[in-house]
Amino acid sequence: SIPQLASVGASSSQRTMTVGSGSEAMRARVVMATHDFFTTLGVTPRLGRFFLEEDDRVGSAATAVLSEGFWDRAFGRDARVLGRTLEVDGDPFTVVGVAQKDSRGQT
Repeated sequence: SIPQLASVGASSSQRTMTVGSGSEAMRARVVMATHDFFTTLGVTPRLGRFFLEEDDRVGSAATAVLSEGFWDRAFGRDARVLGRTLEVDGDPFTVVGVAQKDSRGQT
């Protein structure tokens, strides 16, 4: 999780990371975001939920929201992706949601 920047509002940073492990690993663009990132954009999840305020707290379990495009390419739009553990640069993240296409402009 990343610290909440209350004075700035929603916050995010983007980088390319390894998602998955072994022969299924792939390089993907990853956005690390605060809990209010998606709600600030005024969008709703396609599946599951977006980040909660508790997800920003130090020591909380790492959570992930997938883009609709990544969900389609990597998981074939399988709704059972929710609750699945996904490795991001070797660290475990629990998938809690899928963002609708165009949630951040495009997917």
